[in-house]
Amino acid sequence: EVRRDVVFTIKDYQDLWMPSVGYPTNLTFESGSAKYAGDNLRYNDSTGTAVLTTGLHKGDSYQMNTLVQKVLTPDELANVQTAAVQLPPVVESPDIVTSKAQSFAGKTTTPIAQLEAIRNKLVTSGYLSHGRASDAVPSSAGHGADRINELLERTQMVGDQEQYSSAFALMARSLGYPARVVMGFAPKIADGQSTVKVTGNDVTAWVEVAFAKDGWVAFNPTPKDTDIPQAQTPQPQSEPQPQVRQPPRSQKHDDQILTPVSLDESRVKNDKTPFVIPAWVITIGLSLLIPALLIFGPLLVIAWFKERRRKKRRNADRGDVKAAGAWDEMLDGYSELGFAVPGKSTRLHIADELQGQLPENASIHLRTIALSADDAVFSGLQIDEQHSDAVWTEALAAIELAREAVSGARRLLSRFRIRSARDWATRLATTVSLSSSSASTTSPGSGRRAASRRSKDGQVK
Repeated sequence: EVRRDVVFTIKDYQDLWMPSVGYPTNLTFESGSAKYAGDNLRYNDSTGTAVLTTGLHKGDSYQMNTLVQKVLTPDELANVQTAAVQLPPVVESPDIVTSKAQSFAGKTTTPIAQLEAIRNKLVTSGYLSHGRASDAVPSSAGHGADRINELLERTQMVGDQEQYSSAFALMARSLGYPARVVMGFAPKIADGQSTVKVTGNDVTAWVEVAFAKDGWVAFNPTPKDTDIPQAQTPQPQSEPQPQVRQPPRSQKHDDQILTPVSLDESRVKNDKTPFVIPAWVITIGLSLLIPALLIFGPLLVIAWFKERRRKKRRNADRGDVKAAGAWDEMLDGYSELGFAVPGKSTRLHIADELQGQLPENASIHLRTIALSADDAVFSGLQIDEQHSDAVWTEALAAIELAREAVSGARRLLSRFRIRSARDWATRLATTVSLSSSSASTTSPGSGRRAASRRSKDGQVK
C-alpha cells in the first residue's frame, strides 16, 4: 500500500531518530532548522529507518511518501518458509527460553504454526503490567537475561511489551527463525481521522520475523489482560497447640536439698572508677574528624563510583560493548575536567570538537579513537579482546593528556565531579540499532553499518 503526503510536525520531541511510517520512498524537509540540514540525513533502506545527525527540534516539519506493508494472516503464511537472513548470534540466552519455546510450540511443525502457538500462549497466559506502584503484582523493568528468566519461570507471567517481545524473539531464534524486536509508536487512530498526536505514552514494542518473498511480518505477543490474580493462602483462625504429657513429680531427699547462701551486698564494694574521656579531648577530636569527613568522604565515594563505572565498562562480555565503553569513559573524563562535550552528535563530530579544545601540539588524535570505536560497534564482526583493549589504552591516554592540559584547579574539581554518559550512550545505542536488522535482548543496536542516501535538496529516494 502506498501512502502519499504524510506530514510529520515536531513539537516537544528532541532526538536523532526521525518518526516515519512504513518504508519511506521520498522525503522532503518543509520547515524548521531541519530544512537546511538535508546533508545530515542518514537512511537505511533495509529497515526503513532514518536519523538526522543534527537532531530534530521544535518546529521541524517534513513530508514523505511511503510504502506500508500489507498485514498477512496466518492462513496466508501457512505454506511459506522463513527467509535466510544473516543475524548476529544470540549469546547468554536463558535455558528456559528453549524449553518454553518447545513446550509452547507443541506438535506444530510449520514456521507460522509454531510462531502463532508461542504468541498465543504468551497472550493468553500472561498479564500486562508496567511496574507502576498501583499495580497489584510487582513487575521489574528491563529485558536482560535475568528479567526474561523471571518472566518465564513465574507461575503467572507478568511484564510489559518490552519483556514479552524480547521473550518471543528469543524463543523464535531458539527455533532457528530470523526474528527482531522493533520499537515504535502505536497511537490510537479513529476511522477517518487525518491528524493524530503522538506522545511518549504511545511507545511500544513488537516482533518481526522474516518470511521468504513476504519480508518482515509483525507479531504482537503482549497480552491485553491487566487484571492480575493474586494468590491467596487462607490462614486458620486458631492454631491448636499439641498436648504434652507432664512428667511425674520426683521426690527429693533431705541430702539433695541445698540452702542458698545469702551475700551481704554491703560488703561487696567496687573500688574501681571507670575511665572517662575528658571533654576537651572529645571536642578537639570532633573538630578534626568532621572537616576530614566533609572533605575526604565525598572524594572516597566519588572515587569508588568512578572505579566501579570503569570496571563495569571494561569487563563487558563483548568486544564491541567494551570498545563503546572506552569511548564513554573518555567522554566522562573530559566532561569532569571541564571540557565542553557535545551531546547529540556522532563520535567523529565530538572528537573534532574536543580536539579543538586541546593544545595544538597534542600527541593524541581523538578522531583515531572515534574511528576505532565506530569500527568495533558498526562492523558487525566479532571484536577480539586485543582490539577493545587497544581502544581502552588510547582512551585512557587521552584522559591523562587532557589532565596535563588543564590547570591544577580544574584537576582538583574533576575529583568532585561525576558525569554520567548513560543518556548519551542510550542515544548512541539507538543510532547503532539503525544499522542492524536483528533484535537482541541483551544488546539491541549492534549490527551492520547503516546505508545512507542523501541529496543536496534534502530528499531521500
